[in-house]
Amino acid sequence: MMIRLLALLLVGLLWFPLLVLASYESYAPSILGRWSFRFFMVMLAYVVVVLPMTVVLGFRLQRRGRVADLLRHSLNWLRERTWCCLFALLFPVVVWLLLAVAAAVVQPGPALYYRFLLLWLDLGLVVIAFTATLLFFGRTRRQQRLTAMKCAALLIGILAGLSAAEISINALGLVPVLDSRINPQNIHAQFRTDEFDTWVTTNAQSLRGTQDHDLRRVDVYRVAVVGDSMTFGHGVNDHETYVEIAERRLRDQGQANVELINVSRNGAGPADYLNFIRRYVARWKPKLVVVSFYTGNDCPVFQPLRLQSRRQLQSQHDLIVFQSHGTALNHSSLFRLFDNGVIRPFRYYWRDRPVVSARGIPDPITNGPNILGQFLAAEPQSEELRRRREMLDKLGWIEKGLKGEVNPGLIVAILKRPNAVADSMFLRAETRAAMSDEWELCRSVLSEIHKATVQMGAQLIVLVIPQAYQVDPASLAQLEAFGCYSTPDMLDNRELNDRLAEFCQNHRVRCVDPLELFRLRTQSGERLYFPIDTHLTPTGHQLLGETLSNVLTELLPK
Repeated sequence: MMIRLLALLLVGLLWFPLLVLASYESYAPSILGRWSFRFFMVMLAYVVVVLPMTVVLGFRLQRRGRVADLLRHSLNWLRERTWCCLFALLFPVVVWLLLAVAAAVVQPGPALYYRFLLLWLDLGLVVIAFTATLLFFGRTRRQQRLTAMKCAALLIGILAGLSAAEISINALGLVPVLDSRINPQNIHAQFRTDEFDTWVTTNAQSLRGTQDHDLRRVDVYRVAVVGDSMTFGHGVNDHETYVEIAERRLRDQGQANVELINVSRNGAGPADYLNFIRRYVARWKPKLVVVSFYTGNDCPVFQPLRLQSRRQLQSQHDLIVFQSHGTALNHSSLFRLFDNGVIRPFRYYWRDRPVVSARGIPDPITNGPNILGQFLAAEPQSEELRRRREMLDKLGWIEKGLKGEVNPGLIVAILKRPNAVADSMFLRAETRAAMSDEWELCRSVLSEIHKATVQMGAQLIVLVIPQAYQVDPASLAQLEAFGCYSTPDMLDNRELNDRLAEFCQNHRVRCVDPLELFRLRTQSGERLYFPIDTHLTPTGHQLLGETLSNVLTELLPK
């Protein structure tokens, strides 16, 4: 008996690494980066081996052990009281759902909260398994058979109901064509800094602009333009984005059935582009997909820049690809309808309330906390960071960022990564090797983007958007004034542009790079970038829109 009990305890210890991984570490990107199909299969095999050992030993101990009499009597007492079993089944589920809703609405910062949430999920699953054992063990075979039949009938009924709802939603055309996960929906907000004063609007499909796209029309030649804040139009009005300008020019040329869809978000990157294309753009069946690659921050894919092993880079690539496919729920019309109609309005209801917890005015678009205020409150103050903060504070940039007079994200980037611009241009010898590795990761993500567009039957175009420091001397002077690494060589740099051109040539992808045109126009006196903010001005968007429309004219059917 003692041997069986000791064996059960040892088998129980085998579950400990799995629970620790799921409860304490799986929430972190550094740990999630290790997840791959091979790792998943190893964990699955681990569970398949340990689970029967636990069940068999527990059953033998419960049936034959004398020391377990007290435990058996306790289980019988619980089993005879139906309300105890129901409470044990429902209580962990209800508590976990309440915690999950609180996490979705409040979005607490401490990682300890999420650890507790996942730990409770593990404990809840253990309690549910324990209660299910009470319903079966110790009963006659006839009672076990009847209980199993009732559970099976319940599951079949639930699955049949969900299947019928899924079929009905698709048949009636109630499924949302676009999930509201790119930007908040129906924004109409003023966005003002010292350099611009604009209004930002998103439609019901969470895309930039006022008009919704009828994505069920089949007589439209769709072009999806995927990008970050440069494509979203940070710093310009809705009608001034280069996507809107390109569409107007094409329609003026007689292409009335062409529709350009602006699929962009502030702060997005290559991993997000792949996510947008696989989860959303593929449903619209576009003929062309334009991926706008901004040389300022699309490589490296993940910040901060650091030297990584091949295995780490491969793990990051696997994670990006895995997340872009989504879960089975993301492909369910019923789930998407419930998500759009119930969960997300509930979340945005709370998000639209004034934010008072963070220092500084909230983000004018998402109404989220001021990113600079969050950074100053949470980031450990190293000596180097303290020195840069004092310098920027003395010059008034910290106060401007908190008031929204300049982009708070720009000030955070200067504080955290003062050498990021030079690194992105491969100009610093100490980070050139790390940047080369990051380019390999970026190239692999671009390959996945190309694969995704081919699978949906579309043609890929890579639109390279130069960063201001490659073009504009005024922006470069401002970079130096911020105390960041700068050199006149930046105005002649095209290292990343050449790598993108080589990638496109190898994959037979059309590459559009207006770098030299931008330099020419800047030398002639045109102001294409805001010197401080470094986003495109209305003039810059006009030039980029003309460039894109000229390329699309060649590719569109006559």
